[in-house]
Amino acid sequence: MSDAISVAHKKLSWFDGFAFSLGNPIGIFVTMNYAIGTLGSLSVAVLFFIVSLVAYAQNKLYTEMAFMFPGRSGGIATFANEAWGKYCSPIGAIAALGYWLAWTAAVSVFALTFGQLIQAQFYPEIQWTISLGVADIGLSHVLGAVALAFISLVNCISTKYAANLNKVIGAVALALIAAITIVPFVTGSYDFTLATNKINFGDSVWGGMRLSLAMMFVFAWSAYGTEICATFANEYKSPFRDTVKALRASGLFMLVAVIVMPIGLGASVGDTVIAANPTGVFAIALQKLIGPAAAVVAVILAASMLILMNSCMADSGQALYGLAKERLTIKQFDHLNKFGLPARCIMAGLVINMIVLFFVGNILGIIFASNISYILTVTLVLFGFVLLRKDRPNWPRPFKLGSHWIFIAVVLGVFNLTLLVVGGLSPEIAGYGGTKEQVVALCVLGAVLLSYFYRRIIQDGNFKWREAAQVIGS
Repeated sequence: MSDAISVAHKKLSWFDGFAFSLGNPIGIFVTMNYAIGTLGSLSVAVLFFIVSLVAYAQNKLYTEMAFMFPGRSGGIATFANEAWGKYCSPIGAIAALGYWLAWTAAVSVFALTFGQLIQAQFYPEIQWTISLGVADIGLSHVLGAVALAFISLVNCISTKYAANLNKVIGAVALALIAAITIVPFVTGSYDFTLATNKINFGDSVWGGMRLSLAMMFVFAWSAYGTEICATFANEYKSPFRDTVKALRASGLFMLVAVIVMPIGLGASVGDTVIAANPTGVFAIALQKLIGPAAAVVAVILAASMLILMNSCMADSGQALYGLAKERLTIKQFDHLNKFGLPARCIMAGLVINMIVLFFVGNILGIIFASNISYILTVTLVLFGFVLLRKDRPNWPRPFKLGSHWIFIAVVLGVFNLTLLVVGGLSPEIAGYGGTKEQVVALCVLGAVLLSYFYRRIIQDGNFKWREAAQVIGS
């Protein structure tokens, strides 16, 4: 992430860091209802648990690298830029710009979810669509676009209280998880026979494995987000203690949530109902549990989408501003408005999100396009950890892992590379789009990479394929 979210330097507690990560269960809301229709709630729980374990281990690696480069903005992508610059500077740019793109496109995911929630709860009878040739848009897209414009305007004026807003996200997420899971358990309305497993390894082991890998590729978009705690390592009151506590708390919370959420929803509503109506299933579940109050809860859930959009927009805007300052994109983004905010970067994010919202056209395609960029960045960062250990053995590391973590980093890197290859080439298997989504993801990533070459070749006139070792990290 970026410095935009930091409320005050060296004044964050571990709970503030933990609060930033609590938005991830909302991200699970975005993906799991669709996935349950394909895999069944039991399979979704198992696969989500696996990627959450991977995320927990990756956070350890991020912690070491965060302490290597104090005071740097840009999140985990900064580590890849530092590690790969010596070998091929564009690789670092790909990681940095891909990371920004992933968090930027995430805003459109929440915008479309906001529109779908409002439409399902208050305007279910409105079913008109307009064909744009490559996608059909409806009321949910229009509502999402209005929300995007509003949030962008707010972020051009003020990003104050960002940390407190994330605490609200966490409170809303916990309330929704409790409503869907704990209440049915207390009332005895659970039926575990409704939770199913639809992955079949009997007919084709590779077919089942391929489906599982493709779905974990998509799930990683939500589970890996706990890395935000490591991003704030240098802003905690006690960097070492608070970073470790925040990562541990967020990781354990995610491991519990990814088991409870899908199984709880499947056992209370039923996988068949979820598959038939993935968009409106939460309204159905909440209405079944608490009756007329379902409309109120739907509004709270929609409001939580606005909070997530606000945080992501603030982060992506400041991240792009940080990239411009580090000469990784065009210098025009190195600009602040009269409020001291990167309005140009925020507007660039708005334009990209409008394009994704209307021309990718469905939430699954948006998630897929975002994940291409994010998993690529994660893969480069993990192998970057190995390079940093090799190239900078004596670099100050206030938090240093044991040497066996080099092997773990390689294993995790290979795992993510496998997800990237299998998932990137198989979106249609899991019902997450197809060739169009692949082309969109590659074209957008290629377009933002062009901004790096334009900056270095045209604007700066000093492009180098390899950075001098002493410049890296200076």
